[in-house]
This record gives sequence, structure tokens and C-alpha cells, in this order.
Amino acid sequence: MQTPRDKVTEICHKIQADTIKDLLIRATNNGKEYVIPNDIAEKLRLKAISEYKNLSKPYKSFLSAYADRIISAVKSTKKDPPDARIKRLIEVFTEYCNNMKGFKPEINFTAEGSMIKKKLVTYSEEDIKDEFDWFLGSEYSKKFGCTIKTALGNFVFNKWLETR
Repeated sequence: MQTPRDKVTEICHKIQADTIKDLLIRATNNGKEYVIPNDIAEKLRLKAISEYKNLSKPYKSFLSAYADRIISAVKSTKKDPPDARIKRLIEVFTEYCNNMKGFKPEINFTAEGSMIKKKLVTYSEEDIKDEFDWFLGSEYSKKFGCTIKTALGNFVFNKWLETR
């Protein structure tokens, strides 16, 4: 049974073999041969080998590393499903701010959402709601502004922890 890494390695090899054919066709266009630098010629030789099994060990390891980079790139593009608690906490902050301060704050969902996500690792949703309530009633919201980023920042959050 082939592992995904082996399969990707074979696919890379096939793609590279097709590339060499195209390059060689271009190099001999109109009967003229173009000089190809040694390093490119070496890569082309590697690409031209017909089967992965016939490759020597250094070339196999090169293609394996190439396959690993592709697999890691594919894995890094997969995203976790969004945490519903983050959206709820943003809505709660907006509602608290509207009720207590009389305006709806601008929200930077990327930055403030990631701050909430980090705090949810250590603290519960109820703790963060309590901190929002405390923050909007404190002098710190007047002094630093009404943002989730400020409320969950280390300085203000530690002040809330002191008063708990």
C-alpha cells in the first residue's frame, strides 16, 4: 500500500519528467540547441529518469523532501472550523458596549477573534463575559478605549484578575 508521501513523490516525478520533455523541445526548436548550465542540466537529467525506482538514493531523498513540502503546504491550508464561542463573545461585547457606552464598536475580527481564542484556552466563556462587563464599567475603558483587544490585553486582564 502506498503512503500519501510515496504517491506525491511519484506525481512530482511525473510532473518533472513532463517538464523536461517540454524544455528539451524548446531547447531544440528550429534545429538550434541552446547551452544549458550544468546545474539545470543535472536537474533535467533527474527529471528525465523514467521510473522513480531507478533513481539513486540522493535523488530519491530530494524528491521525498519535495513531496514533504507539498504535503505540509496542503496541510497548512486546511482550516479548523470556527469556534462558535468566539462569535458569541464578540456579539456579547458589542451588546455590552452598546448598552453601557451607547455605541457599537468597530471590531477587527481577525485580531480580536484570535485574542478571544487564546483566552478561551485558559478561561471559560463566562469568565470572559464577566471580564468584558468589568472592563466596560472600569476606568480602563475610558482611558484606553472600548475594544476587545484592550479588554483582553495582559495589563487590563490582570487587573480584572486582581479584583476577582
